[in-house]
Amino acid sequence: MLTRLIDQFSKALTRRRLTAHAALIAIALWTVFAWDYSTPGLLDRNGLLKGTDFLHFYTIGTLAREHRFSELYDITAQAKVAGERVPAARGLIYLPLYGPQVALLFAPLAALPYGTALAVWILINAVLYALCCGLIWRACRALEQSRFPVILAALAFPAFFHLLTWGQTSVIALLCFTLTFLALRHGNNFIAGLAFGLLFFKPQLAAVFAVVLVVGMGCRHI
Repeated sequence: MLTRLIDQFSKALTRRRLTAHAALIAIALWTVFAWDYSTPGLLDRNGLLKGTDFLHFYTIGTLAREHRFSELYDITAQAKVAGERVPAARGLIYLPLYGPQVALLFAPLAALPYGTALAVWILINAVLYALCCGLIWRACRALEQSRFPVILAALAFPAFFHLLTWGQTSVIALLCFTLTFLALRHGNNFIAGLAFGLLFFKPQLAAVFAVVLVVGMGCRHI
């Protein structure tokens, strides 16, 4: 019964339907993004700070630029700095969960006004996401003749929408995963280990990926 349902479901997922569904989702997501971000100033249409998550990285980047590393784990000090640099962000508090290497990474962006820094970070995210999608697409021969559906699917991915909307850092992890995958695919264990090691900026991601690799390798020997 289950096999029959899976077979019927697979037959229903034609390239034409997948393309149409991806196009509709992409249009819906990016229309919302454009509408939400089209307000003047740093607050969106919901009254939230644009790139809300990015504020934390902008704050710790400021601390790194000013060599105030002792405050990287001081919630009160960070809330004060955020309010001083971005008055619209007063009242926002973040748990200091990132290491000093992340603060150093965002130090150059912290030299810019918040709105400009956010725009630059969104552009960097979009470019890195496109790069990762392109590399995976080229590595998967089964997708060679499906360029347009793949592009639409990438645009319709909700995680990409949230990445740009909130100014998150998940694209760095995606780049690490992509490089690790490609290195393992070409048998270059050193580069794979190096790319995997870059996940130290968020250790929980490395732990999850390690479990996936171990399970995957175990399944290959069953």
